[in-house]
Amino acid sequence: MAAARGDSGDAGAARWPKAILARASRACKMRRCRRIVKRSLRRSRAATASSSDGGNAARRLVRRTMALRGLIPGGQDAAVDEATLLREAMDYVVHLRAQVDVLRQVTEAVQGSSSIALQVRDEQTILVASILFAGDPSISY
Repeated sequence: MAAARGDSGDAGAARWPKAILARASRACKMRRCRRIVKRSLRRSRAATASSSDGGNAARRLVRRTMALRGLIPGGQDAAVDEATLLREAMDYVVHLRAQVDVLRQVTEAVQGSSSIALQVRDEQTILVASILFAGDPSISY
């Protein structure tokens, strides 16, 4: 190849025309340039698409509000606005948290009890569970 271009110094060797070499070089540069342009266009389109997603954000907000309305008791009422809905949601979460804490304490108390005694009262055979707590003298039956 070097001999064909005339690099060997042989005077009788064929030489590549400068026009062919220039065209090949230009084609490679143009391909590289096209790739760079396409990449930059993709990036700019992605940036404008993400900035103009106001409609998608509004749709997501409406969907999430409807889901929250379904979770909160009384949230399905049409008269409840978004501010009231959020206040109700916060109150609901606080009450759920309190219920979880109470159930945890009951579970710990049952696991820590020394014995569970069942008693039969009256003729109606009502079973009453009396839980005797270990170390708690305040509970009696």
